[in-house]
Amino acid sequence: MNIAEMLTPSRICLQVRAETKEEVLNELIGILEKNGDLEDVQEVTRVIFEREKLMSTGIGHGIALPHGKTNAVKHTSAAMITLAQPVDYDSLDNQPVQLAIMLVGKENQVSTHLKLLSKISRIIANESFRHYAIDAENAEQIHKLFEEADEN
Repeated sequence: MNIAEMLTPSRICLQVRAETKEEVLNELIGILEKNGDLEDVQEVTRVIFEREKLMSTGIGHGIALPHGKTNAVKHTSAAMITLAQPVDYDSLDNQPVQLAIMLVGKENQVSTHLKLLSKISRIIANESFRHYAIDAENAEQIHKLFEEADEN
């Protein structure tokens, strides 16, 4: 599965105003809900927040990659936001987050979930990609970045 197939422009929001990690997570869950990806928004919220309690998904370099597995999603789903102002996220490098990508997969699709997390991590590890994504003017520009990354 390609990242761009899941992370369509309607699942990408730019310059979101959030002040806390919780607001960031709720914004991402809200995007999935608006796109009809969720069977049970409360269960998805519970799973994501429980996962975050285990260890911060702020992976460094201004990036958060919250994720979880639950059958409360219709299919493996992703959402992305850039933030109007960096948010303290308890990141591994103690840097605030400017970009967050959420991945929620089905419980019985662990292999797919891990492959997608790995693929997203590789893509966003590229410094140029991060800068282009954070500076993008619209969701279509970011979607195109993922399409290009999927081809490589």
